[in-house]
Amino acid sequence: MAILSSTKILSLLGSVLFVLVFSAANGAAQCPTGIEQLQCCRQTTTRSANPSLDALLKLLGYPESSVGSDVNCGVTCSPVTEIGAGGDTGCDADLDCCDGPNVGDGIVIIGCTPVTIL
Repeated sequence: MAILSSTKILSLLGSVLFVLVFSAANGAAQCPTGIEQLQCCRQTTTRSANPSLDALLKLLGYPESSVGSDVNCGVTCSPVTEIGAGGDTGCDADLDCCDGPNVGDGIVIIGCTPVTIL
């Protein structure tokens, strides 16, 4: 049985930490199916925080009562199609992982969670 030196243990630990940070930085840990769910949204809000969201959903013909009052919704969203060097997504607004219904072709997406790419 080989004995690992403290230098090798620290090196191995550093490699594991790098992989974990890199995975989170690319959204993999935060967006389960990957980039397909990433959206650039002008705003991320809930019905309870922004009552005008009810009116917007109603205007789009979506039953606002089917959306919980504390469910995050992305407003005015467009898909993120690639992540560039250094985690650049080209999004200058809220970067969200969205897995719910897309109402009005990105006007409102239900079930969005803000993410950060380090």
